[in-house]
Amino acid sequence: MPDPVLVLPEFCIVQVLSGRPPFWWIKNATQIFSVQFKHVEPYRPDPGVTISHQHLAFMRRCWSAKPEDRPSTGDAASFVENELRRVSTLLPN
Repeated sequence: MPDPVLVLPEFCIVQVLSGRPPFWWIKNATQIFSVQFKHVEPYRPDPGVTISHQHLAFMRRCWSAKPEDRPSTGDAASFVENELRRVSTLLPN
């Protein structure tokens, strides 16, 4: 049985990596459904938030319209764990 792919949680990664909810700039729920239908990315650069190219590339894989292009849940968990480990090494003891 293949590893499950991210289906609904693909938008959760936006908040995990950026601190902002998906589609944070849209205030109307109806508009959110509309932009999702048009395949608008759920992340928009925010002047107060810096996203690395690596994180943005990973988020874009999660949002792929093709489920087979999305990372598996195991791959997503590994990516987040590795990033947490990497960041923890940058913190002062």
